[in-house]
Amino acid sequence: MTVSNRITLKRFRSGRSEETIAFSAEVFVDGKLVGQASNSGQGESIRWEPPAMEAMIEAVAKTLPPRKTHYGNLPMDAELLVFTKADEQIARAELKRKLKTRVLYVPTGSTELHSTQPLHHNHSVALADPEINKKLRSDRILNFMTEDEALEIYYTVTRQGLPVPPADNDESPSPAMGGH
Repeated sequence: MTVSNRITLKRFRSGRSEETIAFSAEVFVDGKLVGQASNSGQGESIRWEPPAMEAMIEAVAKTLPPRKTHYGNLPMDAELLVFTKADEQIARAELKRKLKTRVLYVPTGSTELHSTQPLHHNHSVALADPEINKKLRSDRILNFMTEDEALEIYYTVTRQGLPVPPADNDESPSPAMGGH
């Protein structure tokens, strides 16, 4: 699901904010550290250190397709690329937390993501039930997908505000994230 494998954020830290994502991170392009990006989440632009780093990120962004959102397609630029990478990291951590205590699934024929109530004591039992697909009326349970497959669905719904993409019927469920 990642927007670009050429850009990596490391030593990533995020926090609560009023408008946008508050974060700081080291930014790598093609595996090479190019600087630091940060934002306080108050609606301002990303701070680039060194400032010339923004041009390097912009060059990568121009090679990428627009980002699909419920507002329409947004042209990719350096700001949107780094904000999207930061948001992907936050969504990945959020998804991992949810999959530890819930079953996330897409009902057959649906474009919506559903979740069970927290199953703190019987989470493993629920996932081990051979009838779980039948009981949930689902052929796509995120807990049984690879992390990237589950993140694709989770991010599409929770961050982009779009419906779940159609099922690719050639895929079979794989072991769940975290060994569920």
